[in-house]
Amino acid sequence: MRRLRSWSPFKAEGCHAACNPINKSGKTAKKGVYFCMLEFRTITIEDKPLVDRYLALRNRIECNRNFATLFMWTKIYDQQLCEEDGWLYLKSKDAFYHPLGTGDIHHPVEKMLEYCRARGEKLVIWGNNPRERLELEEAYPLEFSFREERDVYDYVYDAQKLATLAGKKLHGKRNHINRFEQENPGWTFEPLNPGNLDEAYVMNAKWCELNDCQEHDGLREESCAVRRCFKNFEALGLIGGLLRTPNHGVVAYSMASLLGEHAVDVHIEKAFYTVQGAYPMINREMVRHILALYPQVTLINREDDTGDEGLRKAKLSYYPELLVEKATATWIGG
Repeated sequence: MRRLRSWSPFKAEGCHAACNPINKSGKTAKKGVYFCMLEFRTITIEDKPLVDRYLALRNRIECNRNFATLFMWTKIYDQQLCEEDGWLYLKSKDAFYHPLGTGDIHHPVEKMLEYCRARGEKLVIWGNNPRERLELEEAYPLEFSFREERDVYDYVYDAQKLATLAGKKLHGKRNHINRFEQENPGWTFEPLNPGNLDEAYVMNAKWCELNDCQEHDGLREESCAVRRCFKNFEALGLIGGLLRTPNHGVVAYSMASLLGEHAVDVHIEKAFYTVQGAYPMINREMVRHILALYPQVTLINREDDTGDEGLRKAKLSYYPELLVEKATATWIGG
């Protein structure tokens, strides 16, 4: 067998290949035989240009193909990256994301297999869209099993429809907004900026208190991710807005970011349930704000429902243009 170099030929930011005496079965290799292993590190805010460069290679609209999403959940899901030989590898706890790069998919898959075999783990690739699933199926026939993940399908909407809420199907949303306007004369929508960001954060803290965030794992984890967005609002290139009323102050806010060339990912949307119509109002006004800034945007990704039936019902009530299917791939080959 050809001996590999004992040093990494790659000068990539974020990773170097560590050469270890381990063979493809995960056992110690014969003396003098080395396989270069991927090494990962935690995603930081300084990685945004690197990750964005790879994301731009394919114009994806999934929320998990967005740097802000990756960064905000890094502490919760131990999101890590490694760049090697023209490919960007992303992993979350024990699962990989579909690798980002161009060229033959066999190269990154073999590197991931090597990494997992060295640790006695199964290769799991999470969040594959239909095109990525097909790519794996064609490259490795019958060597991956696939499980559909309905709870993490993204809800993607027509931007103009959300901005106008026109038509019979969305008549109920318009009624809620009319109620909001009637009960809150003098309301305003303000773009988020350094001057009012703290007010939105105070409103978010009140929302968490009202919803017992510290008593629920999901909400507690989400509050951690939300704090990262507030702390890094400008560095992440986030778009934001808030609703203010004369009697109640800030009653809702939202944060989003560009997702490819023609889509936007809405990361956070919070409103007080006690203020009738605040949720549909911040939804509509935020989309209008996005379209004023980026007229080329045609799609709004409002992310998944996490399997929550109430959230699923609410998202379906806006009649998405499409659901972005996702599947988990698990290696079953030799």
